[in-house]
Amino acid sequence: MNKEFIPLIMQNMAMLHWMTSRIKHDPEMFGYPRSQLRVVAQLYMIGRRTLKDISQSTEISSSNLSVMLKDLETDGIVLREPDDNDRRLVWYALTADGKKLGAKIVAEAQNRISDLFNDISAADEKKLTDALIKMNEVLTKVKNSKE
Repeated sequence: MNKEFIPLIMQNMAMLHWMTSRIKHDPEMFGYPRSQLRVVAQLYMIGRRTLKDISQSTEISSSNLSVMLKDLETDGIVLREPDDNDRRLVWYALTADGKKLGAKIVAEAQNRISDLFNDISAADEKKLTDALIKMNEVLTKVKNSKE
């Protein structure tokens, strides 16, 4: 199989990195460092996760993440929940205040993304949406086959 898509994925990863740099939150806006905002946003969008899951997806070391989560727990943003079947496993979820913060973080990110695309035509927006839907479908299949 000729994998022509590999250079395109690499180009898209570079473009997504550029986009990410344009939508980063001002830490002063929410009163937490960016790394903690990323964790809260992820818990808001995905739901409860283990330390390992959060560490892998945010690329924050487990030791740093553990300190972060403890701080967020102290602030009433995150809740630690032991697993019902395996007491060694701990789940992290957002409290009601954490969900409010997560909603604000995600809304602000969506606004910043929207601002990046203010000037594209309706036709280009449709093409981009269709391509992203298809890309998401294929990547989800790949991800599911590897888990």
